[in-house]
Amino acid sequence: MPAFDPTPAKVPAIAATALPAAGGEEPAGDRCAAAGPALLRLSGVGFTYGERARKRTVLRDVELTLRAGEMLCILGENGAGKSTLLKLCAGILPAQSGRIECVGQPIGGRRGLSRQQIARHIAYLPQDSGHIFPFTALEVVLMGRYARARQHFESAEDLGAAEAAMQQTSVLALRDRPLAELSGGERRRVLLAQALAQDTEIVLLDEPTAGLDPAHALQLGQAMGRMCERGKALVFTTHDLNLAARFAPRTTLIHDGRLALSGPTLEVLAQAGPLLGVSLHLGRLPSGIPFAVPT
Repeated sequence: MPAFDPTPAKVPAIAATALPAAGGEEPAGDRCAAAGPALLRLSGVGFTYGERARKRTVLRDVELTLRAGEMLCILGENGAGKSTLLKLCAGILPAQSGRIECVGQPIGGRRGLSRQQIARHIAYLPQDSGHIFPFTALEVVLMGRYARARQHFESAEDLGAAEAAMQQTSVLALRDRPLAELSGGERRRVLLAQALAQDTEIVLLDEPTAGLDPAHALQLGQAMGRMCERGKALVFTTHDLNLAARFAPRTTLIHDGRLALSGPTLEVLAQAGPLLGVSLHLGRLPSGIPFAVPT
């Protein structure tokens, strides 16, 4: 078999619907979105930073529904509002217009879910934690069990959930290492394990593969797919178009504060180039895995 040549001249720009699989397992980007019950719903949501002359509206009239078993990728240029959208979904920022519901209950407002109640339903991994905790890797992961704690000390169930999450992100061998001694990529995987250990119906990951080497990024994508197969709903932001193409059945792209494109991932990628400031060439590896090359 000849070696793959990724040069743009040899990678045809093919519409998403014209990318037949070459056999093997069907990539997630080819599949339709899940049709389970709605777990997270945004209706007419908007958000603006700053005041008066410094106001900057980053999101306008966002309509979005996330269902059980569904994986959604969010694309957009830097500053498009991807992280803001996840913070709104997690209840970290208040929606200034519209309504956000988690499992049918409002997020925000006097009658909305409390922080602990939100944490029982939604796990959130920020783009940058900004802190190096003076704890071991295992202790940091166990913090993800706080919302489910029935006592002051972790139970055997908590420990088992933490170890299982660390196994999924390949950091179990680091369990007794202080977080400050780990590399940036290792710390990222520990915090991912913390989010997984929370064991929520909804998982929000802001650029989860940032700082990860290719092997661990691939393992994470596979772990994300397994989570959705177990009925969890997952949203992740990324600038890695190949991660989206391979693992996300559904994608939405934010442009000018709005969800400019939404639908099956390969169809979105086929139209996304102008909104990302690049030309995109779509194709497949001999295994049938789709890829997107910006030029």
